[in-house]
Parts: sequence; structure tokens; C-alpha cells
Amino acid sequence: MKMQANTKERTSFLILLFAFFAIVFRFIPGFDYDFYCFYTWAINIKNDGLGMAYNKTDINYLPFYQYVLYIYGKIAGSEEDIIQSVRLLRLFTLAFEILGLWYVCKWVGKNASFVVLVFVSLLNLGFSFDTIVWGQVDGIFSAFIFIAFYYAYKQNMLWSSIWLVLAINAKLQGVIFLPLWFLMCLNNLVIKKNIRAFLLPLVTVVATQILILIPFLLQPGQLQKIWGVITISSKYYPKLSVAAFNLWCLVMPPDKAFATPDTGMLIAGISYKHAGLILFCIFSAAAMLPVVRDVYSTFKRGENRMINKERIWLSAAIVSLAFFYFNTEMHERYCHPVLFFLTAYAFHSRNYFGYIVFSIAYFLNLERVFSGATGSYFFNPDVLWYDIRTIAILYAIVMVYMFVKLYRLKDKETLVA
Repeated sequence: MKMQANTKERTSFLILLFAFFAIVFRFIPGFDYDFYCFYTWAINIKNDGLGMAYNKTDINYLPFYQYVLYIYGKIAGSEEDIIQSVRLLRLFTLAFEILGLWYVCKWVGKNASFVVLVFVSLLNLGFSFDTIVWGQVDGIFSAFIFIAFYYAYKQNMLWSSIWLVLAINAKLQGVIFLPLWFLMCLNNLVIKKNIRAFLLPLVTVVATQILILIPFLLQPGQLQKIWGVITISSKYYPKLSVAAFNLWCLVMPPDKAFATPDTGMLIAGISYKHAGLILFCIFSAAAMLPVVRDVYSTFKRGENRMINKERIWLSAAIVSLAFFYFNTEMHERYCHPVLFFLTAYAFHSRNYFGYIVFSIAYFLNLERVFSGATGSYFFNPDVLWYDIRTIAILYAIVMVYMFVKLYRLKDKETLVA
């Protein structure tokens, strides 16, 4: 009876929440250019069909969001309504983010209340600004990645594989989590010691990807255009930083970092781009080393040693932040997945320092870029705490904090259920 009452309360809460945002989103302008792209793409899909989505030459989003635009177009109806209601597209992203928070609650366990998690996340401008104010869609793939890791930890590789493929089809950035996910797959294979544990994720990944691509496979030339979106993604903005307040804003003055081509040489014939990639690989490897140890321990002892969920969260958060902090061509939004993993870690461990500092840094980065793009700064850009280099230092503090916590973790004898 108590479980039924809780389910009813959560359902009522979500209905009221989405009704509230369905009204509020009409009055929050968001970023006009992004919404212009979204409604022109949606109209193109409505007129030509989902399979012809990539006929629009400026489209640079992967297939999953084309499905979102297709569904949105069906619901909105006419072209005029698609344009007039485009700000409500944020409801789709918000729904996926709340789904991700539900999985955070499930994985954290008794230390977290779903309603509290949602309220804290929505009130945390670092978490909500990208979706609610800006109108961007990074929350979708971020939630999917977190869910994929949840199922991998639970040794349910079927569902983990599905969510992983959905994440990568929502945003190519999801591929940076593949090495850590493969380690969890390997741990599962070592435990179960059968060929099915190896084949199931492989077959599921291929089957899910084919299902997603079916509408595009049926139309000539569309698959090649999707591949073009993928291949151009690493060359779209060939600067040290697009708008990410990261390492490159400390190496040189930020204005110069935003204008300097990443093909230039840094040292010993190594370009800025390759230097960033090398640093990302080094820090990612360091973040995954404790997980490698867990897999090796599982192999040696013959029982599952990947029992510390906090290790998974911290490793994944560091990988995401390292990708954003060291690589060139980074947008301000490219560390969004950190929020889900740090939220889980903070509410489970009761260590909120990293969550709070990262949220502040991420919000200030987003807000300053958004204000600059829209032509009016909410804060004085000359104050120290709003300075680009200050924000870059805050990110570095969070990374150091997470590494310290990761390497100080002790194995907790929690059952994988």
C-alpha cells in the first residue's frame, strides 16, 4: 500500500511539474538560433519524412534527435504551430533528464528521495540552465549514459547496450565512455564465464543501431550524410576552445584561445589538438585505473569485485570532465554528463563539495557564454569570480577533488543486486 501511495504521489508530482513547465517555457526565450534550427529541421521532417531528415544541409545532430523532432512535428501539427510552439521542445529534454534522475535515485538507494533529487537539480542552475534557459539537448545523452552504466553495474548488459547506443545516437560525445563501459562488460564476462555474456552486448549494440537507422537506410544517400555529420564533427570549430573555459584559457589569454587554430604547433612538433587529446587519454586512463584493478581482482578471486558504485561514478565524471577540460574545439556544454555522476556521488557519499563547485563553474560558464551570445551580461564580466580564468580554475579544483576521492575509496561490501 505504501509503495502504491508513493507511486501515486510521484506521478501527481510529475504531472504538475510538466504542466508548470508547459506554461513557463512559453515565456523563457532561450537561444533563438538553436530554436530556429530545431523548427526548420522539424518542418523539413514533416514535409519530406523522417528518412529524409538529412536533406537539410545545415543539420549536424545525430539520428536520435531527428526522432524527437519527428514526434514533436506530429504533435504540433501545422508548420505554423511547429514554429510557435518550438520552445516546448524543452519538455522532451526535461523528461529524459528526469528519467535520468529517477535512475540516480534507484542507484543511490535509500540516501536519496526522487522528489528531493528533482527539486535540487531544477533549483541548481548548473544542472538546469542548459535545458530550461538555453534550450539545448545535452541532458538527453547525459541521462542515457548514466542509465547505461546503471544497467552495466547491475550486470544487465542487454539494457545497458541499448541505452549506450541511444546515448551515442543522441550525441557522438557518448563514445568517450566506451572504454569504461567495456571494462564493465569485461567484468561481467569474467563473472559469468560464458560466450553469451560476450555475444549479448555485441548483438544488442548492432541490432539497436540498425533499428535506429532503418528510416535512413531506406532513403538513398542518407546514410552517407549521417556519416558526414560524424566525420565533420571533429573539424567543425578548429579552435583551441569554442566557448569552454578550460585548460587552454589558462595556457594563454582566453580571447586568444577562442581565436587560435588548434592545428598550430605547441611543442616538439605536437599540435595543440594532439596535445589536448594526449592529456585527455592520460587523465582518462588514470581515472579508469581503479576500475581496471577491480576487473583484475574479479578475475583472480572468481567473484565480483566491482562492488563500489562510487568508483564508477567518479571514474565516469572524471572522463567526462577531462574530455571537456583538455581537448580543443570544446563547447561550454560538453561536460554536462558530469552532473549526473556527481549528483549520484554527492547524495550517496554525503560529500557535496565537488557537486557544488562544479555546478557553480558550469553555470557561470554557460551563463557567460549565453549572455555574450544574446548581447547582455547578467553579471559584470569584469568581476573576479566571473572571470574566465577563475572559472577554469574551479573546474581544475573539481578534477583534483574527484581524483583524491577516487584514489582514497575503499572497497565497500555492497551487494550488486
